[in-house]
Amino acid sequence: MDLIPSSLGLGGRLCRLRLQLFIGCSIANGQRTEVEDSNL
Repeated sequence: MDLIPSSLGLGGRLCRLRLQLFIGCSIANGQRTEVEDSNL
């Protein structure tokens, strides 16, 4: 029973890290597209 909560905890941490990376990439891509659009 102890393994289940710990595995869920690790999964939650990985999901949070992935969300942070995804948000960071989306923001970076958004800034890049905005710059490209302004240049056009």
